Amino acid sequence: NISASVTSTPSAPPAATGNESFTVGGASVGTNPVSNAGVATVTTSVPPGGARTVAATYTPAVIGDYTGSTGAVIRKDPTISAHVSSAHPKTKFGWYRSKVTVSFTCAATSAPLAGSCPAPVTLSTKGAGQSVTRTVSGTDGGAATAVVKPINIDLAKPTVKLSGVKSGHTYAKAPTIKVKAKDGLA
Repeated sequence: NISASVTSTPSAPPAATGNESFTVGGASVGTNPVSNAGVATVTTSVPPGGARTVAATYTPAVIGDYTGSTGAVIRKDPTISAHVSSAHPKTKFGWYRSKVTVSFTCAATSAPLAGSCPAPVTLSTKGAGQSVTRTVSGTDGGAATAVVKPINIDLAKPTVKLSGVKSGHTYAKAPTIKVKAKDGLA
């Protein structure tokens, strides 16, 4: 909900009458009458994805009792960034060989955060193409999302088998060696 209040100077009539017209990013989102408490409210959502100007324009019912006015605020989405860490760096092929932790840093912009910054997420299951997505919201309806993907984890060591040679033997002529390698994921 977006609300606007009309306040009076001491010499003004006790209750404001008239309408408040609301816009978000310059587009009209509704007009409602001012209540006895001097407040008008419209139910709408302010889409995330950048700064939005939210404005209310008061038009008095009786000219002379109150003066028309406009007020505006700028709603900006909060920020969230993700940081990936692991005991071993990612290989040049894009695989981690130990569990991966994704932690987040958040910052409020035009309003306080509606909750805490998301807690770190630890991935310890082997597999390709894993992802972590977290969203943070502001109390004014702004939102931002961080997505980390792909996260590829291979916790199993590859196996290598040699054939054509025997351990402890000496060869006068170089033998033909056969190598078989196996890696379940990467």
